[in-house]
Amino acid sequence: MFDDREMWVLAYFRDFPMGSLIRTTSVSESENSFYKTFTGPRSNLVEFIMNFDHALAAQRNSSSKLDYMDSTIIPPFSSQLVLEKHAATEYTDHMFKRVQHEIVDALHHCSTDGLLKNDLLEISTIKDKYSKSWVVTYTTSEDSYSCSCKLFGREGLLCSHIFLFFKNRFLKVILDKYFHVRWLKTALADAIRGPARSLGDPEILSDPNQLSKNKVADIFFSYMKKFDGDSAIIDLFSAGIDELGKCLMTRIHEPSLADKDKPVKDFYFAEKPAMVRVQPPSVVSTKGSKSDSKSRLVSAKEKAIKLNNKPLRQCKECGEFGPHDFRNCGRQKGK
Repeated sequence: MFDDREMWVLAYFRDFPMGSLIRTTSVSESENSFYKTFTGPRSNLVEFIMNFDHALAAQRNSSSKLDYMDSTIIPPFSSQLVLEKHAATEYTDHMFKRVQHEIVDALHHCSTDGLLKNDLLEISTIKDKYSKSWVVTYTTSEDSYSCSCKLFGREGLLCSHIFLFFKNRFLKVILDKYFHVRWLKTALADAIRGPARSLGDPEILSDPNQLSKNKVADIFFSYMKKFDGDSAIIDLFSAGIDELGKCLMTRIHEPSLADKDKPVKDFYFAEKPAMVRVQPPSVVSTKGSKSDSKSRLVSAKEKAIKLNNKPLRQCKECGEFGPHDFRNCGRQKGK
């Protein structure tokens, strides 16, 4: 059973969406590795919150970079199908490579083995490179496609069998309902702008900051849609936005000390006192209890032990071996 697990597991989870299924340990270990670059084990809670904001800013910067690359870089095509070009304009670069692999399989490794057609359904049997047969069903009333491999229901991507059916029907675009929003280029922009809501929504009216951001986003994306295809106009548009941003930055004053302390005050819910009465203690020069410290006071017991362990020497006055010499010979004998 363990050797055959790759075959029987899929049989029980073919109808379950597993497009974003990952192990719990993978999530925790990757997050730990990421946050270790921004914080340390000895950071206090305030430093951790500030470093956490820096980590989120780094993630947003990486997402913006990938989003910019998806909107400007044209991936290489493997065929002359218009479907592939349409998929490149909708999917992100990473997901387009997977869709492109399915399209290549449809063109070079799949073939139509049979076709049944009536007024309501159109059923086609597709044979893949492993000589397995799959059934693609097209419902004319709903304009929907389904395959017995159920790749779309499990991972949200169209399989090579449906792409071959699209090619045989000379389709030029992929229907919108077969684009999973998780894999689209516009998913990040929609997440930033938020769901579309009317201007009369009470939640929008109560948050003027969100209203302003949505307005700016609407203006930006509307002009980008109008300028699409003209790189010269887009360059002028970006230069104008950059110049406007620099002009606005010159009007922003340097934050005062009170503004810099505001995050800490908001976190502790307390103001900084005018006079600090409790100060950290001064560092003691004789701090610690190391035995080789010359400034540490030695007890009488330690002196006796040290004297007892001292090696005996011969007195030149009396000739005896003991803890005395010729200068205190008589005194030590009397004791």
